[in-house]
Amino acid sequence: PALPFAVQEIYPALHKGQIHLAGGFVAEGDTITGATDRHIAFDPAQGTWTERAPLPVARHHPNLISFSDRLLAIGGFEARSEEAVWVMQAGVWAFDGETWSDVAALPQANGESVTTVVQDRLHICGGRAPKGASNMSWPDHTDVSDHFVLADASGAWTRAAPLPTARNSAAAATIGTDWHVVGGRTVANGNTPAHEVYDANEDRWRTAAPMPQGQGGLAAAAVAGKLYAFGGEYFDNGGGVF
Repeated sequence: PALPFAVQEIYPALHKGQIHLAGGFVAEGDTITGATDRHIAFDPAQGTWTERAPLPVARHHPNLISFSDRLLAIGGFEARSEEAVWVMQAGVWAFDGETWSDVAALPQANGESVTTVVQDRLHICGGRAPKGASNMSWPDHTDVSDHFVLADASGAWTRAAPLPTARNSAAAATIGTDWHVVGGRTVANGNTPAHEVYDANEDRWRTAAPMPQGQGGLAAAAVAGKLYAFGGEYFDNGGGVF
């Protein structure tokens, strides 16, 4: 069944057998009205969507991931005014099945990054961060290659080998202990076909076959040992979606 409401700029996650979706941009007709705090979950066995506890604050692009028996919502953006719609966040919330609570914040504000869990550790890399004191819109941000790791939701983030190509809005999936980060875009130069693979055993990256074309804001998944990447956006020549 379709979502209960139309929403975009989301990072859903599988958690305890259900697909959770929280935050994002919502619209009335063709006009985006702002971010939402709504949190819903899909039960594949029942074929139904259920409203769950809303986020503490409305955000778009919060990165959802299942980790340490809880659902985490990492970073993303808040809309503070008509001029400040992309106020990047470092805060992380954990959902225990009933309520959301604060857990270890990222070392810096981050948005449009990628996440995974490998060998019981949570990884987040890439994305964007404020490049100066201003933190309101796209021109205030810059791409980062930072790679942070969390061993315990009650602990602190540590650094790991940085992503070789700084970029945001990439997609990622894990095959074994290899974390594939593919596609994305840069604030300065648009879409990239870059494909880089992190070896969790050795804490290092290698370059893999690039995508046939650069695509940002895409999706990816690993199935039966193969990486699939599809969809995405482009902003040149008027912009559109793949």
